Amino acid sequence: MSTQDIITLLGQPDGPKPTLEELNTYVDDAGHRLPQPLDEGFFDRLPPLITDVLAHYATSPMRTQQLLALLTLMGTVTIHCRVRHDNRYYGTALMTLIFGSPASGKGSITDLLPLVQGIDRKVRADSRRDMRRAERLIEVQRLKRQRMGRSRDMNEADIERAVMGEEDIEVPMPRCHMMADNITVPAMLQYLKGYEPHAPLLAASELLTIVQQAKTDFGNMRDLLLRAFHEEPMSYAIKTGHESIYLEHVRLGVLLSGTYESLRLFMPTVSDGLPSRFLFYETPCNTAWRTAMTPDESAAFNTTLRRTASVLEGLHSLLTRYDNSHEATPRPTLVLTAMQEEYLERAFSEMNDWYLGYTASEEILSAVRRRIIDAKRIIMLLSLLRAYHRHESWDEALASPHIAADDDDIDTTLTLIDYLMRHSVAAFRLIQPRRPDDDLPEEFTPMLHLDMLPPTFTTAEAIDVGKRGALSESATKRRIRNWTNAKFIRKLERGKYAKCMQKQLRSGVDATN
Repeated sequence: MSTQDIITLLGQPDGPKPTLEELNTYVDDAGHRLPQPLDEGFFDRLPPLITDVLAHYATSPMRTQQLLALLTLMGTVTIHCRVRHDNRYYGTALMTLIFGSPASGKGSITDLLPLVQGIDRKVRADSRRDMRRAERLIEVQRLKRQRMGRSRDMNEADIERAVMGEEDIEVPMPRCHMMADNITVPAMLQYLKGYEPHAPLLAASELLTIVQQAKTDFGNMRDLLLRAFHEEPMSYAIKTGHESIYLEHVRLGVLLSGTYESLRLFMPTVSDGLPSRFLFYETPCNTAWRTAMTPDESAAFNTTLRRTASVLEGLHSLLTRYDNSHEATPRPTLVLTAMQEEYLERAFSEMNDWYLGYTASEEILSAVRRRIIDAKRIIMLLSLLRAYHRHESWDEALASPHIAADDDDIDTTLTLIDYLMRHSVAAFRLIQPRRPDDDLPEEFTPMLHLDMLPPTFTTAEAIDVGKRGALSESATKRRIRNWTNAKFIRKLERGKYAKCMQKQLRSGVDATN
């Protein structure tokens, strides 16, 4: 439906008129209201490596879900790759949570795990080799001390001097690329330390597994996840042996899916900042029977996965060359032009104003402001794949550490981020609905308030409608100010405003006007 169609529909004199919220959303088979799916043309703008995988999924909602899973997996493969924001460098790891009804198909994220299983097997094999080597060296040192201790010509001081420099031998922490979903926090920290400075992947198709595991050490689990987004340092004392683990940067890719109830258990509040760190996607419930893949379709899908996995493994292997290089050695870094940086800042400034006007929620702004970091991470991933597609070689694609971005990939990323923010709004409302003692009912949202006003209205009319929803005069004036900043309305003269219909239709119908 075009913007003009919507304006015409809203302008019909007779019959009930749908609200803007209704026009921007649809209802799934379980009765949940979701943002309109991304247009099919959106997926055509993605790099070929991604479109090849998504082509095996029939619907826009399922493609969106699997796109997020693929980007999250790839964000852990691109080790040593960086983006810059606000004078800080960040890795490319994403934190994604897909939620929905039990029959929504959200568990399909596990379809794509084979893309990184080969990397995981190699990392684990290298880890076992290094641990065995350290254990052998420690045993040699022990036997050497033992032999020296039997010598009558050597006292304790002589033995210490003889083995000087060998006493620092330690068995390294275990490493893996994919953590088990039932892992404990102490074990997570050991793997994080062992794999430092890279980001391992925590993937779970049943969020409840993480919830149950976190019950024993929930505070530290939350602390770890809170620090992971901004890659902050963390220290943790291990009770056994009274040892401590210090992480210079907590880096972790997170891919989770779960039901509405498990989401509430995992994130009981929005006030601690954890929900604002996640990319949310609500997958719709479809009660229609889903036909299983035919043998030919399954074979084609597996062929695509193997081909894609080979490309990602080649990238990961090439990037390991930085493992032992000097810190000053330039890492692959996303480089945006001044115009592109300005474009992103302007887009997120508008998004900030829009969602404040749309939700009147201060908490949602923290999500908007963190999404610019995720946007740069996604732009980096798309840019790497675009460079590979141009050269058909990772060596050539990474010949320069400066990774340039196409304007089209920036626009594609902004479309995706903006769309996911609509899903974040739904997640925030699910996690923390309005309290009974709030000054307005849950249903009296800024959009409903605006829908109840005529095309042109006065401040007094807005206040009068606000009072019917138990909204104070000052709260209504704040809404008017937020609507103006979000360009939902424009000021005609003192105390008089007109609705800007196109500006209210974001992410589902016409996000560009």
